[in-house]
Amino acid sequence: LKLKDLNAALSEFRKALSIRENVLGKNHPETGASHEHIGAVLLEKGDDDVALTSFRKALNIVRESANQKGRLIDRLHNNIGELHFKKGNYTGALECYREALKNVEAVKGKGHPDTAACYDKIGSVLQAKGDLDEALEEFQKALEIRESVSENGDVAPFNRDDDDSYE
Repeated sequence: LKLKDLNAALSEFRKALSIRENVLGKNHPETGASHEHIGAVLLEKGDDDVALTSFRKALNIVRESANQKGRLIDRLHNNIGELHFKKGNYTGALECYREALKNVEAVKGKGHPDTAACYDKIGSVLQAKGDLDEALEEFQKALEIRESVSENGDVAPFNRDDDDSYE
């Protein structure tokens, strides 16, 4: 997207946030979703520190709600993990990706393509840290899931270009 489009999107998401805060309250899960949307646009714009603040605000709201499992909390852990990874904070990235993995396994199961995506992200961090044996183990887990899914035909084979699980 062009910067002009991102700025327009950011403006609209901020309006939505204001409405949700006024109607639903500052601690409602939908208000948290608005913070997540704002963070995603800020991440796209390259405003990493402000994006991180938005993601953390959203995560705190979602954690306080009754629904601590689900797609939004997965995305938040992964987006925060991505920011940590980008900044070279591998410990923070691993912590976030492992939280996402725990949630995805609980909600979708150990054999789901989203679980494989989590193992890939963990493997990428370990590889960047130089922990190649551990990274290989994580990548192998991801591959085994994808091969199993592909053989069973239960879910379409994983294609990173089609994976919108953690946007």
